[in-house]
Amino acid sequence: MIYSINDKFREEIYEKNTRESIIDYLLKQTENKKEYILGLMISDWYKVNYVLQEERILSFLNNGTRNIIDLCLNNHYFISVIYDEAKAFYNSPLIKKIIVINNTSGTTEEKKLYEIFKFHILDKISYSFSHDLDDFNEYYLDFNEKNKDYTNKDFIFELITTEMQHLFKLNISKYIENIIVFMQEYYKWNFYKKERLNDKPLFPNDYDFLKLIETLPFNNLVDVSIHNSDFLFTMIKDYLVYRNFTDEEENDRANNFLMENTSNEFQKKLKIKG
Repeated sequence: MIYSINDKFREEIYEKNTRESIIDYLLKQTENKKEYILGLMISDWYKVNYVLQEERILSFLNNGTRNIIDLCLNNHYFISVIYDEAKAFYNSPLIKKIIVINNTSGTTEEKKLYEIFKFHILDKISYSFSHDLDDFNEYYLDFNEKNKDYTNKDFIFELITTEMQHLFKLNISKYIENIIVFMQEYYKWNFYKKERLNDKPLFPNDYDFLKLIETLPFNNLVDVSIHNSDFLFTMIKDYLVYRNFTDEEENDRANNFLMENTSNEFQKKLKIKG
């Protein structure tokens, strides 16, 4: 993910201040910086209320953004209210910020965000969905940390599955680049658990999926991943869980077992070996 100056200021505003100290913090700033900080806070407040569909509150901005900035400068209680709700956006999972920015793209709400805060363009760049594997891992770990009580534990896996299906239509080379890594990781761990540890499969279709990977040519496996959402979802979930929550020694054991117990031809098919 790309971090912008907006994110650096958010950290200063929400990590180093409270609703009690934010007033003094603002009063110490130059006029230009004060307006930048207020614009950033109000835009974050707007995003939170957009998600909650608080149309009555959002309609307040119809009087003009200059009015709300002036109100903040003249009404310290109102700044405190803005601060609390804006901080909720800051504390939300990265993937949810991305969804908000994506859902407002090209809408009247996005136009309003630019009116409130011209540097919204930096958020649009920072919070665009990335299809890089390192970013997938960041989304997953961030969501896992900030949503420990979230009822739908599979939300992040479902979202990345949907985004991968979208990626196939946009950039098939990138899709295949990601799929091969998912497949390598998925096969390695499930083969290791089945053949070495005698563990039960995590998903009902795991052994069927293992057989598919073993027997089908790679191009056919790509085709299965495109048309079988369960196969794609399962590989993505296993990849994210094992890549982020397995210790190095166990990972080495699984790697070695795979290399010692599969053919050179199979390893070349999954690009484990050149």
